[in-house]
Amino acid sequence: MTQVITPAWYGEPKLKTAAMDRLREHRRLDEIAQGVYFQDGKGCHLGCLSHANDDTHEVVERMFAIPLRIGYWLEAVFEGLPNGRCADWVMQSTEAIAVGADLSKCHHHLASWLLSSESPSSAGNQHELVRDAVDAVKDLHDRAAAGEPIPAKTWSAARSAAWSARSAARSAESAESAAWSAARSAAWSARSAARSAESAAESAAWSAESAAWSAESAARSAARSAAWIAIAERSIEIFRDAPIVEATPETRCDQCVAEAMATLRPPIISVKPTHGGMDSAKPATTSDGLAGTDATTEGVL
Repeated sequence: MTQVITPAWYGEPKLKTAAMDRLREHRRLDEIAQGVYFQDGKGCHLGCLSHANDDTHEVVERMFAIPLRIGYWLEAVFEGLPNGRCADWVMQSTEAIAVGADLSKCHHHLASWLLSSESPSSAGNQHELVRDAVDAVKDLHDRAAAGEPIPAKTWSAARSAAWSARSAARSAESAESAAWSAARSAAWSARSAARSAESAAESAAWSAESAAWSAESAARSAARSAAWIAIAERSIEIFRDAPIVEATPETRCDQCVAEAMATLRPPIISVKPTHGGMDSAKPATTSDGLAGTDATTEGVL
């Protein structure tokens, strides 16, 4: 059966433009905050994007055609990054998702990288107790990323092998070891590849933990932060590389776009009084006339 791919932003440029304008305004007002979805005008990545405090991932998927997997992934990185980096992540990762992007295989690319020798958890991934199991799961993600259908029983077998390797690492060393965390990341990755929206987020989290446990105790917090920064940078590359697909009558949702645009109202910003008059307010506009600010995305991860 051919998979129906809904393009990001429903293939509608004005929807992404309005969403980015909303995020720029939240950043300008210093309203991007960890630890909360959306409350009192402040929120996390998805909260500021959707203005929803309940079922936020589902709301983002309906408003912007950003799949649940990607939503959980965006949020996991946002919460994992050092506080001073998360606003940059919100702007850069959202901008990296192109209008019409096919995001359906992005989680396979992320999982493959997380299980590789190039990821922050490389020390754990290459540990002799878990290397074969980790490599087997990575190979499945590589094949799935290339478009090969992987049967559920194959994922299940790889998951079982990864859990066995995790148990071996746990018995031989500490339950907090890099190898144990790497094997757990692989097991989560295989377990969730076909059915869980949280798979990419869980794998990223365990990869960061593996990197942290590879460091000396005193350096673990810094290692964890560095791992999340590396994961953020690689994630942005993956989003940018996603192929573009055209919206079709089957994948387009005009009602979804109309509803989303209706909620993306122009923000009200203060304007200094002129000619001795009282303060006034007006919607901010971009150069193309759409609501928002004309601030640019600043900083790099």
